[in-house]
Amino acid sequence: MNILFLDDNPKRHNQFDGDFAVGNTITHCWTFEEAILALKSCPSWDMVSLDRDLNDFVLETGKVSCDSMGDLTGEEVARWIDRNMHPEQFGSVIVHSINPQGGPRMVRILARFNPILAPFD
Repeated sequence: MNILFLDDNPKRHNQFDGDFAVGNTITHCWTFEEAILALKSCPSWDMVSLDRDLNDFVLETGKVSCDSMGDLTGEEVARWIDRNMHPEQFGSVIVHSINPQGGPRMVRILARFNPILAPFD
């Protein structure tokens, strides 16, 4: 499978690799820009898994959040997908954000892609 995984947390990337690396090609993206470049570079994806709050794990270390810095979030990636891609280009779309407002909002943005909301543990 060809998989795009968008998250800013290295622990989640490692966990995702542990669950999906065998027999799959995973494109790891950490930022809005990396995700958009990856989406543009490949005409279809078997799975896309998106986090909403990019750079939010820095809150654990006392740094400012992504929204206050003006960074683009996974929600903006969802909007880009909705405007620029077609459902037949995806096998499955997963929103794995634990953000209680942002995750469901991303699912609504991506409604025509039949996304699954599956917050990361």
